[in-house]
Amino acid sequence: MQQDTSEDDDSDPSAWKREVLERCQFVRKTFSCSPMLVAREPTESGAIFWFPYTGQNYNPSRYRFVPGGWNHEHCLLCGGHIVEGDTYWSNTGRDNVDLCEACHGRYLAERPA
Repeated sequence: MQQDTSEDDDSDPSAWKREVLERCQFVRKTFSCSPMLVAREPTESGAIFWFPYTGQNYNPSRYRFVPGGWNHEHCLLCGGHIVEGDTYWSNTGRDNVDLCEACHGRYLAERPA
């Protein structure tokens, strides 16, 4: 796993992260690259959106299909990249939350019983 060394790394979750984590039910997975959709045009503010392709219908005039484009996830706590072949923990609920192995272990050790 590649670690993000940015200065805003926060291994100690903030209040909103704790709230989100309390709602999570994690399952262990192995990451593999998957297709993604990328907007062909930026928003008014200049942002270009992309998201995983999971078989949903889409308008090819608005989105470009990129095979293997979804090539990593980010750990919610440390910001590290979860890449092809890495095991990680993913929430099964509505919140899109992933934890790397190290942070999941720390989270389990530190959470209130």
